[in-house]
Amino acid sequence: MVKILVAGDSSGSIAQLFSRVETVNKQHGPFAALLCVGAFMQDLSSTDPSRSSGLAPYVSGEKKVPLPTYFVEGGSGGGALLHAMPDGGELCENVTFLGRSGIREICGLQVAYLSGIYDPLSYRVDEDGNAAAAYTGLAYRETDIQRLHEISKQDGFRGVDVLLTSEWPKGYQHFLTPELLPADLTLPTTVGSPAVAAVALQMRPRYHFAGMEGVFYQRLPYQNDSHVTRLICMGKVNAASPEMAKKHKFLHALNVTPLTALDKEQQPPNTTVNPYSNVPEPPKQAPKRAREENPPGQDQHGTEFARSKRLYVGNLNYKTQELTLQRFFSQAGAITNIAIPIKDGRPRGMAFIDFETEEQAEAALATLNGSEIDGRMIRIGYAANAEGDRSRDDGPPRKQQRSYLSEPVVTPHADCWFCLSNPKVEKHLIVSIGENIYVALAKGGIVPQHVLLLPITHYPSYLAVPDDVAKEIEQYKDALRSFFASQNQEVVIFERNVPMSNSSAMHMNIQVVPIPKEAASEARPTAESMGHANRINFESLPSDGDIRTVLPPSEPYFYLELPGLNTAKGKLTEKLLHRISGTRHPLQFGRDVAAHILGMPDRADWKACRISSDEEQKIASAFKKQFKPFQPNSS
Repeated sequence: MVKILVAGDSSGSIAQLFSRVETVNKQHGPFAALLCVGAFMQDLSSTDPSRSSGLAPYVSGEKKVPLPTYFVEGGSGGGALLHAMPDGGELCENVTFLGRSGIREICGLQVAYLSGIYDPLSYRVDEDGNAAAAYTGLAYRETDIQRLHEISKQDGFRGVDVLLTSEWPKGYQHFLTPELLPADLTLPTTVGSPAVAAVALQMRPRYHFAGMEGVFYQRLPYQNDSHVTRLICMGKVNAASPEMAKKHKFLHALNVTPLTALDKEQQPPNTTVNPYSNVPEPPKQAPKRAREENPPGQDQHGTEFARSKRLYVGNLNYKTQELTLQRFFSQAGAITNIAIPIKDGRPRGMAFIDFETEEQAEAALATLNGSEIDGRMIRIGYAANAEGDRSRDDGPPRKQQRSYLSEPVVTPHADCWFCLSNPKVEKHLIVSIGENIYVALAKGGIVPQHVLLLPITHYPSYLAVPDDVAKEIEQYKDALRSFFASQNQEVVIFERNVPMSNSSAMHMNIQVVPIPKEAASEARPTAESMGHANRINFESLPSDGDIRTVLPPSEPYFYLELPGLNTAKGKLTEKLLHRISGTRHPLQFGRDVAAHILGMPDRADWKACRISSDEEQKIASAFKKQFKPFQPNSS
């Protein structure tokens, strides 16, 4: 193990930082090194970066630095340093600036680093590497991120031990409930850089340290390939008040086992999925040729527009406040006015943002469109277009748009196949009824005992059901697993939730397909191979994870549970999630996967598997009798 200290923003208070480090090292050391994030320098008037912000007595030798110190820079005084020493270097004995970006071995640890801050105007470059705005030494570029990305693609790369960044990563709050967010940040969901999120995703660190916000915060660990990542955000050395200093510590000690000595890390029970998997990367300026193909005054679709200082923002969360918009859009330029239209006393889910210049509005349109605010992916356009076509208040024309359910439809519907109040429901297929759930044979099942789990009340998806219903669903899943295990079988479980044109007819149905135990080892490889062929990318959830904690209620998805390994704690379940973008997803993908696992690809189409009503009744009667001892709450 390597014992290190990590510090937050010193912002020039270097003597105070080193004094505290010296005390901690004497009391609890020895420590191998001090790593610093956030803003290290501050003195803007100095022309010699090595002597700014309190370093002078250490450079002259008047004072000694207590530990080998390595830092990234993101503060207002760091521009000259990043410009003068892009590859880093030693400023004085035991004080080393790491540079703009890269990986360095420090005391046996692989440490990745990114200095600077995200500036959308400086970040964007064209195909020749030319920036869209004048160079600013404090802002990193796409090339700085690309340097790290290339390293991550090398053969055998598993990740790094530590990642140091000035800023927090954008999207860190994904898969966390509100009470797990930092309480002392005014707008915790708007904090962070999309570029830092991309770096965290690529580098796969065991520990990620960040600063700049003045808040000490430890996120729940999240998954990576063979290990978990812990994001730890540091407070400031010179806090605004004694209360803040006491609450938000600026120095953190830890023992790190190098990743090279770690085979596979045991995941803590509170581990979440990776929060950055779906954070959009920082938008890049289009290559010159692509820009030249669009005539002046037209977008890539040939639609005419007039540049203006005013932007339209659609698909906003109704709860989004003006302050949130002010903070989010100010990263593109100075804002002169924000208007949130109200109708019948309620926000309309849209806003108008006025910038000081057309160039700033253009930068916001180019870099922020498709970003997430308060859990919604926003759509941005010039205000003239939005005002001229009221059908586009929330995106594309209505005939091209499918609305996602913001509130579940729970009233029975005449077209619903699964509402028991519908006289057309084939009740002879029902094999078990609980308090909130019933189980029915699948119409045209892949195998005779292929069943569906359905809520008695009309809910569109598992995400929309109340807690008591969700609990009973999980009880039925466990009961079915035990039932099929008694027959030497495993199960494949899947749910497809995609909005229908008649959304009120959507009724949650979770399909359960038994498979032979000898086929279980091929279940995940088959699912992933077929997913790849259909451009369906899966993310893994913990065996004890719940998609209700990682997805908003209205997001379309395909969810799959497969048999996992046997462990000392019991049988694990492989849980795979695909977030569906838009409304296109193969209708029979789940059946197709299960049919291929069974070696019966010809039974993917339910219509080819239909049997007579008499045969269905015989199978249902036998299933009821066999399943009764396993039914939840059975006596």
